[in-house]
Amino acid sequence: MSNLHYVWEDDPGAPPMAHTPILRDVQPSQSSLSFDVKDGRVNQHGDKHMELRYWSAVDSAYRTADWAHRQGICAWHKKHGSTLPLDLDAGEQFNARYEREYGVEFFHGNVQDRIIYSCESPDMVSHELGHAILDGLNPSLYPPPNSEVNAFHEAFGDISSMLSLLALPSFCDSVLHETGGELEVSSRLSRVAEQMAWAVRRRRTGSVETHCLRDAANEFYYKSPDLLPPRGPVTELCREEHSFSRIFSASFLEILSVIFGQYGTDALALGKAADHAAKLLVLAARNTPVSKRYFADIAACMLVVDAGRFEGEHGGSLRKIFNRRGIYPLSESQALDRVRLDAAVEKLEFPPFSEKKEGESSLRIPGERYGLTSSFTVVPPCGRPWLVEQNCEADDEEGINLEEAVSFVDALFSQDKVGVCKGIRKDTCPESDPRGHTHEIQEVPEGFVLRRVRFQC
Repeated sequence: MSNLHYVWEDDPGAPPMAHTPILRDVQPSQSSLSFDVKDGRVNQHGDKHMELRYWSAVDSAYRTADWAHRQGICAWHKKHGSTLPLDLDAGEQFNARYEREYGVEFFHGNVQDRIIYSCESPDMVSHELGHAILDGLNPSLYPPPNSEVNAFHEAFGDISSMLSLLALPSFCDSVLHETGGELEVSSRLSRVAEQMAWAVRRRRTGSVETHCLRDAANEFYYKSPDLLPPRGPVTELCREEHSFSRIFSASFLEILSVIFGQYGTDALALGKAADHAAKLLVLAARNTPVSKRYFADIAACMLVVDAGRFEGEHGGSLRKIFNRRGIYPLSESQALDRVRLDAAVEKLEFPPFSEKKEGESSLRIPGERYGLTSSFTVVPPCGRPWLVEQNCEADDEEGINLEEAVSFVDALFSQDKVGVCKGIRKDTCPESDPRGHTHEIQEVPEGFVLRRVRFQC
């Protein structure tokens, strides 16, 4: 049954709209990942683009669910059941977010007499749904106070945008023409959310890329997040999860480009390369435990997936890319030989790692440090890496370190990302903007605990 609507192929681009809508037969996803779409106030502003905005969001949601379905992902987090709530206009702010409690919410903001809707960008929709997909695939990656795990969640969202776009033959043709087949260069594929970046830069110049929120075509090199500042200009790498995520999303773009070069030069080969790159990523994300060396361990696990599913066809390229980015040191790469790869392949079909229960291996953080009247606990990742060395000093055999936990919390407070429950804030502690909170200090029967409440753009 035909359901033709004009939609944005990818992001609309900076005003006055750099791109042109395309006519699409918008069909529900073939997967079991369903949605409850609420358009709310999206139609209250008298905007003639209301229908375009709605169908662009719905179409990109369907395409995102379909790429996940092709990789065998068939469920959201258990809190959502079979249907994920999508609110296309939850209020006024330049933002979009995924919350385990409430689903995915998009917002609108006004700048220079233009109303910008985050739901209008397929990039934004696919990114936020990427968080939801990963939360269903491996729920243990949602809560831990760990910079590498949090950054991987953001990278997965940007990669979700890429994979959703590459499901469109017209987009594949367009990006091949734009890049000349060299996918690792900056293009519509690598750039995320040009329209939102235009709006944000008019409020905070230098906080995002010139033409987008993030660009996977970059030259950032891995450095332990503990050694990086909590925030910084977009031209520099910092500990903040969106900034640090660019290392991994860039690696994925290079992997995609190399695999594409092995399969051909046309849109059909690009679609096949996207499917294979996605399989490497998804199976690794399902099987890699939460640890402080998460980037290195998941890189190693992608080598295992390649050995098990593609007979090592891409192994040399993966090693080279991860080593060039500093994610997976050459010395450890050499240690992961064929014997170890074959042994690890046998474990790939095991169920995903279960969620870590709060209260285990928790650390107590002094509240006075942040202007609070009470201390609180955090539950850091305490799993050992699967395929790489622990390679860290620790307060116990599982690698838990109070100094590192405090450093992580310091970074959150310096970025104004922590909400604090009433009753434990001193008068000298300034209130923060709740719209920017990704974490909250919540009261529980045992006292107070720091918890992640959302991922947001």
